[in-house]
Amino acid sequence: IAAIVQMQKGDGPKSTLPQSVVQVDTAEVNRLVINPKQGDAYELLRTNGIWKLKLANGKEVACQSKLVNSAFNGLIETKPSQIVSRKPEKWNAYEVSDSAGILVSFYNGENELGGVYIGKFDFNQQTSSMSNYVRSAGSDDVLKCEKPLSFDWNKTSSDWRDKTILSTQSSSISKVSGAGQANFSMVKDDLTGWTTEGIMMDSTAIANFLNGISNLNTKDFDDNMKVSDLGNPVQTLEVYTELEDITLSLYETPSGPRVHSTANAQNIFVADSGMITKLIPISKELEEEE
Repeated sequence: IAAIVQMQKGDGPKSTLPQSVVQVDTAEVNRLVINPKQGDAYELLRTNGIWKLKLANGKEVACQSKLVNSAFNGLIETKPSQIVSRKPEKWNAYEVSDSAGILVSFYNGENELGGVYIGKFDFNQQTSSMSNYVRSAGSDDVLKCEKPLSFDWNKTSSDWRDKTILSTQSSSISKVSGAGQANFSMVKDDLTGWTTEGIMMDSTAIANFLNGISNLNTKDFDDNMKVSDLGNPVQTLEVYTELEDITLSLYETPSGPRVHSTANAQNIFVADSGMITKLIPISKELEEEE
């Protein structure tokens, strides 16, 4: 019986369970190359703790650094719970092969430090637990970890981008000035509320206007245009908040309306009709109320 047990043990994975899924010096990592399950590979670059996305044309644009750091640290800190296979013929079943997995490679400049394939996601209904199968690049071992890593890394390049045009609490805005197709200036007084040239303004209209501009974002970018190519804006809004002053500029271009924000100065955004309405027509209504 002892001999049979020993033989059965010999058929299983013999590798020692590693302490972590990825074993690299995080301080050395300044570049990530990500091959998602669908779409082209792309790069995320880190300089002084700030992540940027490198576009196909070589341009570097702003990322949601907190989102990248959270995913990066979560992957680095993940500990495997078991080795489920060490046979390459099983890689496709666990979606950790070159063709089936998400490959995240870690670099210091051009020097590759390591990589990991993130594969099949599992949800256990009985325990309400989530797990992922992974494989370190260069290793045969398929590891199981009790963490849904696919949620963090199965992303296209645009999913990481900073889509913010303006993000603030409407209550923190103390002044807004418009110039161009709608000219106005309004200031908040803690005692009397919002006024323009000393005249009190309609509180409902002001609330709607501020709620409309306080959280502006879009996933539509124009990466083929430079800020210097935009010309003169048809409308600007200067928004003064407790933390910073932000200028939103709306442009008419041959490709259509575009918006630039000093809060996300690296990007140029495509403006749809809803955004234009928030930047101009509501402003005109405010102007008429004067």
